[in-house]
Amino acid sequence: MVVVGLSDETENKIRSMKKPNIEYFSTIGTKKRMKNEVEVTGIPHVMIIAPKGIVRWEGWPALNGQELTEDVIQDILDRNGSKTGGKK
Repeated sequence: MVVVGLSDETENKIRSMKKPNIEYFSTIGTKKRMKNEVEVTGIPHVMIIAPKGIVRWEGWPALNGQELTEDVIQDILDRNGSKTGGKK
């Protein structure tokens, strides 16, 4: 799986952000093509995409009650039969 953050902010703006702590790949689309395609409603927007292109998680990683945590990622890996998951 690949975790990618989508943003229409500049690279300097992304690098200067202190919260949320971004510890995943980020992509920048200042022309907002990807943002419009996936109908992003909040920044940063994260998608977890399985190798065959299936979106397994999507949203704002720090949204109260829907945080993207290590446990959430591990659960996605476990439910989708990842060979790199720690519990399989």
